Amino acid sequence: MTYKLEVTDLLLFRGDRCLINGLSFALETSELLLLEGANGSGKTSLLRAIAGLLAFEEGTIQWNSQPVAADRQGFREQFAWLGHRTGLKLDLTPIENLRFDTSLRPRNQRTFEEVFERLGI
Repeated sequence: MTYKLEVTDLLLFRGDRCLINGLSFALETSELLLLEGANGSGKTSLLRAIAGLLAFEEGTIQWNSQPVAADRQGFREQFAWLGHRTGLKLDLTPIENLRFDTSLRPRNQRTFEEVFERLGI
């Protein structure tokens, strides 16, 4: 089966502390994953590892059945990172924030309206 995102046997340390050991999951298009846990349990570290912003010790991450490690730049061009410290400006509209963010990196050919339609918003 082809998955949009597949994580297999992920092992992640922060310092000498093991946060994640043997984590595997797969998501199809339109599926969501809810991460819950105590402060410091590794939720943000997991998301950062999936996004390629944090190295992990073992495991694989695939996007559209392709290993992320094989084309990190191509993978990064297909998503936006909106963590809890995003740098979003509260005095700007969502569209203005998106325009600002996309001015900092290469853009694909999709318009914001196409993206919103695809996301159902």
